[in-house]
Amino acid sequence: MDHWTQREQEYEKQWDEKFSNIPINFIDKKLFWDQFESEYRPAKRFFDNVQLIYINTTFEDIRSRVKTAPVFSPFEEDFPGPVERWYGVVKGNLFTLTYYYGIEKSMAIACESDSSVKELIEQTMKDLLSIDPYG
Repeated sequence: MDHWTQREQEYEKQWDEKFSNIPINFIDKKLFWDQFESEYRPAKRFFDNVQLIYINTTFEDIRSRVKTAPVFSPFEEDFPGPVERWYGVVKGNLFTLTYYYGIEKSMAIACESDSSVKELIEQTMKDLLSIDPYG
């Protein structure tokens, strides 16, 4: 194993240890929509009252804490796009995390209309962003 690979593995281990207490999992877009279609749509558990969670952070802050690459969506598909979007799960609850380049803001959307789910995702995002990934 070369020196660079060893350093990368050490960094990954440190990252995993720092964020291990945060009950969040960022997943592939296809997996997200497959789960949405199989669980949320049949039960009609979604978007009745969209739970918007405004997050005061930068794109760089998110990227430094989320190892999964975001999905880029151009302006034509997302107003006020373009955007970068992550798909996630917190304790079985689906949500999206979107960074809007046009307004330089981030927002999470809980897929379930239950306000307790919004509070759970909001607190989880606060916990995630409170950890210094470099320190």
